[in-house]
Amino acid sequence: LQYKTALVAKAAFSPDSKTIATANGDGKIQLWDANTGRLLQTSTVGARGMDNSIHYSPNGKFLVAKNKILDAKTLQLKYTLGHRATVSDYSPDGSLIAAVVSFPQAKRPMELNVYDANTGRKVITLTKGKAENYYPSSLQFTSDSRFLLVGVQNKRSGIELWEVKTGKKVKTVKTKFDVTALELSPDQKTIALGAILSGSKKRKSSYSIRLYHHPSLRPMHRFPPLKGHVTSLAFHRAGKLLASSQYSSRPSVQLWDVEKRRPHLKFQAMTRNANLVRFSPDGRLMAVALYTFGNLGNPDTLGLFDVGTQAQLNKSGALNDMSTFRSGQRVKARINGRWYPGQVNKSSRSNYLLKMDNRQPKFWMWVKPGDLRAL
Repeated sequence: LQYKTALVAKAAFSPDSKTIATANGDGKIQLWDANTGRLLQTSTVGARGMDNSIHYSPNGKFLVAKNKILDAKTLQLKYTLGHRATVSDYSPDGSLIAAVVSFPQAKRPMELNVYDANTGRKVITLTKGKAENYYPSSLQFTSDSRFLLVGVQNKRSGIELWEVKTGKKVKTVKTKFDVTALELSPDQKTIALGAILSGSKKRKSSYSIRLYHHPSLRPMHRFPPLKGHVTSLAFHRAGKLLASSQYSSRPSVQLWDVEKRRPHLKFQAMTRNANLVRFSPDGRLMAVALYTFGNLGNPDTLGLFDVGTQAQLNKSGALNDMSTFRSGQRVKARINGRWYPGQVNKSSRSNYLLKMDNRQPKFWMWVKPGDLRAL
């Protein structure tokens, strides 16, 4: 998906994994077909800036984009939360929306609020604080919708666990580092954090990904240092792999083995800044937003990757693959823009030889792994 001027601030897959919604730096909200890359819908109701956020409701009917609730198909405005929201999240049961709101004109403290997802009415304010002291960078509900995890930057940096119904802070862990990203694993046992330890006259700033236990908030592991700060994190649905996107880092996207506590894969070709990474709910696709400050002749892109083969879908024929198609396996192959069924006969170093059904388009075809999908 190519962007010539707009910077993709945030993106979200629909619950059925068929659509991607993007919140762009120019204020546009756009819907894209995740399989074809076709633009489906555009709205200008969004707000400019890179602090945009976007999430689907669990039933897939609505989107929360900053402080606006939109119809997920037409992008028509349903209602607003009333204030500027920099970070937001839907509860898994679909009844609540948590949002960090600010009041720049009124010079009021930043608030962490919970809203009724159906009406937009504020249910409770969990906490307040000036942005220079308290800046929540990430929010995520637990799977039962009872608790809210918050990653915090600035003077009150750390992790917070709130009970949503009572507004009680159940647990907090203060850290020496700012939390730039937070993601809870599918089994609800591991919290992944993006960490910046600010530098001083004697040391440079350091960047890392750290694992904490949930719900105890006990530190578990720190992965090897990174060259740039983490902009987003995403667990694959199986929970074994963690994806990270980084700024000012080469490569800017990496996969981490959570179980074995080690790096899994570096996308060496990704040398530009990465603003986000997301897995589709069905675990089939990975979305990555890449950008260059000032554009510098490079269009901003939202790339889609097949998790099974590491082949970028909109760049046919990538040679790297994370899984191997075995001899005799039934597959479909993309040939001249169309899909044909066949069977894997053998593989060379970079291609697969297929025996095509009904001799279409030919009896035997050599096909690159990026053009194969399992049947």
